Amino acid sequence: MTPTLVFDIETIPDTNGLRALLDLPADATDEDVHNIAFHRRKQHKKQACFR
Repeated sequence: MTPTLVFDIETIPDTNGLRALLDLPADATDEDVHNIAFHRRKQHKKQACFR
């Protein structure tokens, strides 16, 4: 059997991309950007469940 390495790229947040997409200030820390994006995604999922 051939060894295979698999990883999920979604687990690595692209903070620079998120910063641009969400129009966040350039001085926002990577941790802040990640937390904001995580919170927004969580809120979006909640709203989708109630539709």
